[in-house]
Amino acid sequence: MGGVSMVPAIIGFYAIPEVIKAFAKPKEEIIVKKAKDDIKEKVPIWGTVFKNLRLVIQSALIGLGVGSLPGVGEDVATWVGYDAAKKTSKTPEKFGTGCYEGAIAPEVANNSAIGGAMIPMLTLAVPGSPPAVVLLEALMIHNVRPGPMIMRDNPTFINYIAALLFLAVLALWVSGIILAKPMSLILKVPAVYLMPIVSVLSIIGAYAINNNPFDIIIALIFGLLGYFLDKMQY
Repeated sequence: MGGVSMVPAIIGFYAIPEVIKAFAKPKEEIIVKKAKDDIKEKVPIWGTVFKNLRLVIQSALIGLGVGSLPGVGEDVATWVGYDAAKKTSKTPEKFGTGCYEGAIAPEVANNSAIGGAMIPMLTLAVPGSPPAVVLLEALMIHNVRPGPMIMRDNPTFINYIAALLFLAVLALWVSGIILAKPMSLILKVPAVYLMPIVSVLSIIGAYAINNNPFDIIIALIFGLLGYFLDKMQY
């Protein structure tokens, strides 16, 4: 299929401008407050989660619905979840300032879209996202044929997938708790040292999606576009 690949364009639009801005101000460093040892800094604040339970359910349903649409993926679910949260919030003016609602909605929608993408992939053999494409190819390599007849040919396979998704969520939660504080130390690295690594990884990521060198050009073009739009305060 022709057209511009979405992932290289997104990588270029959001990553490359930050690299350019970092080199434009080489003396500027990213400064963060010293991480506290308080347990609240390490684990989720459960009161906040339950306080926003309606938002969690809303974003989960949005992610599930958007993820179940073939070819849409987690990126769209993230933005739709964020937009819906902002429109239904009692304090929409706080979005963009680091409020909990603005963080909860896109993350929940993004995670639930992964499960939603499994629906068309397993029942119709039509992947709902780029990761689902990789999983579909892996299943075919192992002689597992997703589609309408999967329940007849592999009656327990759906249960395995559900169990794996559940374990993946638990692993994500545990790793998030363990790595949250150490990973925050990366923010103390001066941008002039960190951004070259980001730029290399961005280029590799743009190329690796389709193994197409043209995607690198797409990422750079969208990166320049994003930088100029940022300079013009769009």
